[in-house]
Amino acid sequence: YTYGLEYRMTGDPQGVWQIGEWSLDKRHYGNAYPPKGGLLTPPPKGANAAAFWLQRAWAEAVDNIEGWPDSRTMGTIGWRRNKATSEDISNNPWVEALVDSRWKWAGTHILTPRRDGTLSTPWGNGMWSVVGSADGEWTLGFDFAANLHNVRFDRGFHTAMSTRVGDNEKVMLKREE
Repeated sequence: YTYGLEYRMTGDPQGVWQIGEWSLDKRHYGNAYPPKGGLLTPPPKGANAAAFWLQRAWAEAVDNIEGWPDSRTMGTIGWRRNKATSEDISNNPWVEALVDSRWKWAGTHILTPRRDGTLSTPWGNGMWSVVGSADGEWTLGFDFAANLHNVRFDRGFHTAMSTRVGDNEKVMLKREE
């Protein structure tokens, strides 16, 4: 294939020449191998059958080729970063539940996603975005201090795991009550 497969999490095509909320594109992996371990998640329901076929082919190759190197790149979720909008918040009740909540980063530093899409951090303001997830998990992008983080929340919104884009460093977050 030549072009990236780009979809919104609704299963609708993202649009011409735009990176999707779900994205499978060989150009993402020009400097590193696609990651192992289930990070090449299936496309959202409603995506074209070709997207499902190619995702399965990639995942099968990555997981079964002997000696496939470890990679610190992202899978199919998290490449698109747009500052959260009031529409993102109103269209996603789970996002509304997280606005203005306080999260302890690595047990000490407080991060707070604000209604205007800014992220309050001890390292200065950043931005947050709705990344979504094809498998029903709740994921936000927390972007601050010149780094991008995909933050996956538990179903009760008590804890979250942040994965830094680029090196996959993981940091636990806990909601401050």
